[in-house]
Amino acid sequence: MITESEARGLHTIQEKQSYKDTWVTHHTKLWNEEKTPDNCEIPHYEHYVNKLLDEMITMDELNLALIRKKNMKSPGMGNLNMELFKYRGNSLNETLMTLYKDIWKTHHIPEDWETGLVINIHKKDSKNECKNYRGITLLPKA
Repeated sequence: MITESEARGLHTIQEKQSYKDTWVTHHTKLWNEEKTPDNCEIPHYEHYVNKLLDEMITMDELNLALIRKKNMKSPGMGNLNMELFKYRGNSLNETLMTLYKDIWKTHHIPEDWETGLVINIHKKDSKNECKNYRGITLLPKA
């Protein structure tokens, strides 16, 4: 018989932890699968250094990159929509440039940028099996 709390969707802490552990195990297994074919050959390319990539980002490049971004996309973990960055004022522009220049000089990326939020989207068949879901990762925007 279903209890009242189960009918309302309430679960114990142990059930929630077990549910979470199931998804962690599922995604860990997927991400660690070996997907390279045995007979895969990597073609040889001439080494070419694009010196433009060694130069500091410019305000024009920042503006162009932001203009090219699509609107109405999921905000990611920081809950910041792309529109905030696209239609910002000059002060946010300068703040972003300061941040990017600091990253460029120190070669250190903020820890928050290395963390993603995995959302499970049902694909087909039974909703009770992890294999019937696709995981997408929401990443911070900046």
